[in-house]
Amino acid sequence: MRVKAMEVRKEWLDCAVQGGEFLKRYGHDGNYNWYFSLDRSGRPLVEPYNIFSYTFATMAFGQLSLATGNQEYADIAKKYDLQIAACAETDDLEKYGIVRNKCIDNELINKLCNKNLVYQKDTSQRKECGCTISRDIDFVFASLFH
Repeated sequence: MRVKAMEVRKEWLDCAVQGGEFLKRYGHDGNYNWYFSLDRSGRPLVEPYNIFSYTFATMAFGQLSLATGNQEYADIAKKYDLQIAACAETDDLEKYGIVRNKCIDNELINKLCNKNLVYQKDTSQRKECGCTISRDIDFVFASLFH
């Protein structure tokens, strides 16, 4: 988690708050449908269209609420009822509503595919990481054309 991992300097926090206030004012369409990108004046460059914008906003305002203690930022982060999860995190973040999870989750894969397959832990990841071995499909397909 960024807030814990870095020392908090006043000038960094001031910059983060300024960015949060900018996003709070211009980053959504008025109904908290988040734009993917804005220009410097706050005009949207891309209309709201996917979960990434909502996820980025949730993470940003969640971290900003932790750094500042501002409940308004926490409320914005919780607006979509998105569950924030952390992989390979050594600290207990449950008190912040952040659950321990896996990026590549063998149990979820089995559940979604109605399977009972055995998976191996990805040993190339950090010790605390619970992810299953995986292969990046984009890399595999891209390598076919080079």
